[in-house]
Amino acid sequence: MFVLGASGFVAFAKGAVIGTGVGLIVVVVVVGAAVAAGLALLDPLDEHAASTEMITAAMRQREVMRKVRILAARSRPGRVRASVVVAVPLAVFGVPLLVASLDLLLPMLGRLTRGVRTEPAGGRARAVGRFRSLVVETPVPLFVSHGVEGYGLGVARDPVRYRSPDEDSGRWLDFAFRPGDIVISTRSKSGTTWMQMICALLIFQDPELPAPLSELTPWVDWLVLPEAEMFARLAAQRHRRFLKTHTPLDGIPLDERATYIVVARHPLDMAVSLYFHGDNLDRARIRELTGQPARTDAPPPRPPLDEWLRAWTTWEGEPRDQLDSLPGVMWHLSDAWARRDEANIVLVHYDDLSADLGGEMRRLAGRLDIEVPQSVWPALVEAATFEQMRARAEVLVPDANGVLKDRAAFFRRGSSGAGRELLSTDELASYYARTESMAPPDLLAWLHRA
Repeated sequence: MFVLGASGFVAFAKGAVIGTGVGLIVVVVVVGAAVAAGLALLDPLDEHAASTEMITAAMRQREVMRKVRILAARSRPGRVRASVVVAVPLAVFGVPLLVASLDLLLPMLGRLTRGVRTEPAGGRARAVGRFRSLVVETPVPLFVSHGVEGYGLGVARDPVRYRSPDEDSGRWLDFAFRPGDIVISTRSKSGTTWMQMICALLIFQDPELPAPLSELTPWVDWLVLPEAEMFARLAAQRHRRFLKTHTPLDGIPLDERATYIVVARHPLDMAVSLYFHGDNLDRARIRELTGQPARTDAPPPRPPLDEWLRAWTTWEGEPRDQLDSLPGVMWHLSDAWARRDEANIVLVHYDDLSADLGGEMRRLAGRLDIEVPQSVWPALVEAATFEQMRARAEVLVPDANGVLKDRAAFFRRGSSGAGRELLSTDELASYYARTESMAPPDLLAWLHRA
């Protein structure tokens, strides 16, 4: 028991008032910010107002924390008894109010400060994150929750949204993750279908798959496949699910229950494969399936491969605007490289699959916690070879909607070095010099191995 004099009693009273006041300030500010942001978001067209309210909310929260630090500094430790007396009521009155207000109100504020706007998507309204660059500083992380199967478990902020005429990464916001889900994130023509086949073989442990590969592992972002149909198909799957995306990891919900596999390929080889893949796409069919108007003019003639590749290596623009450009490739891989030490992120190099397919498949089985009987391994590795996959193009090529002119041409070469063969020594040196400004040295050493 403390024996307090008149000064001690005054200190105790001040501490109680300060502690209670801090708690009440936090409650009022958080509620006010949430309500203000919510009112702005009621009008889906008023994006400027929503952005302003978000920034205001962040500023108010920082001001609250500043006031807390000032109030704490005023409790001068002149006497031991006074310090204890001030600390006790702060803990008794202020801390519970502070914790309760944050616990109850920050989830709501987290949803609102995502900058949600609504827009029609497939005949229904859908919430889509907008303000990607704003980071709202709070005393604790903002978390969002989307129910038992929602992606929000352990996800602190909305992903970046990537869109093109054929893709929309915003579809991921409606995807309900399950424990054990596998997400394969690659740039185009970097071994996507190869990795899908490897995962299928590890999961089913039989070269004869129960359905065409594209049905087992849909491309979530692709607008050709109706969203409702895709999600219904995924919800009905009872095996371990594995999904395809060409979206960087910063554009996908990162759920701790899922494993994310990023496959990288030498960018020059990827570009050459992309060039030939572009010739094999039925653009008119894609426009029809995605609801785009048909072209009324003839497309411009395509330049020869060597000329096209030189232009590809020197293209300057925003990476997120052209993810299959050189800046876009480096953006995708640099983001994954920065996350490579996380337990559920796996990086795979195309050349490692080519050099030691069996070893890489065993490594992946270990990372995915999949046990494969020794007697089964030879058949699985053989089924994943380029030759076997090309022979089974009809069931393995991702072309359920008929967007390819020739399915057999999808598996063209399957080896490395084509890009370097097309460029001169000076052009190669210029390419390597340019990539040094786009990615860290250790990533480039791993990516550009001889």
